Amino acid sequence: MNASRLLAPLLLLATLGLAPAPALADPLAEAAHDFCLKMQGCARQRMGEVPPESRAMVEQSLAGMCTQMRSQYLPDDANGQQHPLYPDALACVQSMQAQSCAALEAGGTTPACARYEERSNTLR
Repeated sequence: MNASRLLAPLLLLATLGLAPAPALADPLAEAAHDFCLKMQGCARQRMGEVPPESRAMVEQSLAGMCTQMRSQYLPDDANGQQHPLYPDALACVQSMQAQSCAALEAGGTTPACARYEERSNTLR
């Protein structure tokens, strides 16, 4: 799974100062958390491909993935919902969360994320 490509919308949010509070106080934070849980589930589905001696290490990494992502890419920003890209960012993350594991692993984008990227480029 190409995690860096999947995290691109969240990284862009953090760069623009749009990231929601880590307390999951708003819909974008909740959607990002749900998306992270989805990525964990997809990774766990692939655990059969991991050698038994490496599974404990992979599982340990997965266990802290969402907390680490939230603290690293979603810093506290009380004004994030007021940003003009907030609805597009939320739609992007929700659309990614709705993708199948196979679609996420293929690394494609969704129309909502393409729209978000296009709008974010016009605001730079």
